[in-house]
Amino acid sequence: MNIKKICALLFLLFITFYSQAQKQISEYSISELQEKKNEAVASNNADNAAVYTKALEIRSQIDAAVKAEDYTKAGSLKEQLKSLKVLSAEDNEKIKALEAKIKIAVAEEKYDKAAALKKDIETIKGIQSQDSPVQQTNKTASVSSSIPSIEFVNQVYFWNKNDNTLKTLEYSTPEIKTQTNVGFGYAQATSFWTIPGIKSDVVLNSEGNSSFIIKVSHGVNPIDLFRLVRFQILGKVSPCRHMAAYTSTSAAYTGGSTNERRDNDIPISFQKLDDGGNYEIVLNGRMGPGEYTFFGLGKMYSFSLQNSYTNNTNLQKNQSSLSSATTSYTKRDIYSEPNIIWFGVDFSLFNYVFERKSDDEAALSAHINKLQKHYAADIPPSKFMHWMAKNSFMDDKEYTESLYKTYINPDWITGIPRTVTESDIQNHLMNYKSGSKGIGLVLLPEEFNQDRANYTVEFVWFDIETKAVIHSQKIIEKGAPHGGLASWDPILVDATKTYVDKFYKKEKGY
Repeated sequence: MNIKKICALLFLLFITFYSQAQKQISEYSISELQEKKNEAVASNNADNAAVYTKALEIRSQIDAAVKAEDYTKAGSLKEQLKSLKVLSAEDNEKIKALEAKIKIAVAEEKYDKAAALKKDIETIKGIQSQDSPVQQTNKTASVSSSIPSIEFVNQVYFWNKNDNTLKTLEYSTPEIKTQTNVGFGYAQATSFWTIPGIKSDVVLNSEGNSSFIIKVSHGVNPIDLFRLVRFQILGKVSPCRHMAAYTSTSAAYTGGSTNERRDNDIPISFQKLDDGGNYEIVLNGRMGPGEYTFFGLGKMYSFSLQNSYTNNTNLQKNQSSLSSATTSYTKRDIYSEPNIIWFGVDFSLFNYVFERKSDDEAALSAHINKLQKHYAADIPPSKFMHWMAKNSFMDDKEYTESLYKTYINPDWITGIPRTVTESDIQNHLMNYKSGSKGIGLVLLPEEFNQDRANYTVEFVWFDIETKAVIHSQKIIEKGAPHGGLASWDPILVDATKTYVDKFYKKEKGY
């Protein structure tokens, strides 16, 4: 090879390297962004990992906007993508050097110098400077002016931020009721706080910009006052709203104990709005439709929620990206991919429909666990592997099969049939946690209609990494009437055989 060819090769290598180095984050595809994120995580570069995570979220939203032909939104999102900054190796070295200097400045109590060094780091990272004292004062004044006037201290209100109005919740003083179980050598008593009725007169539809707000006395931390709890509807003769309070046990040989019950608490936090004692109540989780109460100081502020709700910004961002979950897999890959991950039978979206509604939730919940175990025994992964002609059918269902205890609708035992939508399924898949990659399959029982003797289930194929649904197939099986939930083990097996024989095998050649 002569000198000219060597020079030309070196020039090409230089151009290739230079173009890669100059490539903007907005020019990366989703797969490239994911690769860059993985590299940042592997090298413990938390700053860049966060940037690539944000870029992935925006890129997915851009794709969804383009698909919906919302080009204005796509353009706005593209500008957001262009504004993201990834730190270079040189930037990281500068930050490390500045952090070392900050430690020395703090040790020498030179705090002004430490503050200046911190601003240098923020400049490198592209973080905007904090508001000046004047700006901060103006911001506080602006926030304060947007807070509605609250008449009573220690009372929770629903706050509609769109028109800045308050709605009073159902106010009541609960009664305590006790249920006792006695056996040979032991006794157990469970106490409940109760209020009349199975549904609050205060019905909230939390769509839009809304929240809960409370005003407390100066120096009082609201977290010490109130908790948010989902009611249970109990009682066969006169059903009413129950909130578990305490469980006391006593035994002949081991003595006794009393434990506070927090089974149905919804995690919340309080965000200070001003210096006048006003706090916004922030949900650190999601609430599904059902009956709820803020309980504290011996009082209940209750409401009925019609839809799913959260006012947590991070959760809302995640929620907004659910519909834009993307995947490179197609329906064809379901049949051609030789290795599949099985996520078991997840009852999180399940509804038990019975006109003469049963209130024995504990007994029916126990049947769910049995149905899962019996199904696993009747159709192990090896049988799936044979039926679907796969090289492997790995099992990753331990976490998934217990999700229903957290996510099942509080009113899953109902007299009214409900429809599970594609959006419901996609939203729920975002809760899955797995270290696997590839294509996953989960069986989602949707409804057992006792009166019609119908069992509806959904077989869902999804991208394990992005949680995007690849394909789903609804199966409706008939069973013997009045068999009860406990007798429906074989129906799940029949539904699986129906799916494999009438859909999977026939569609495999398409």
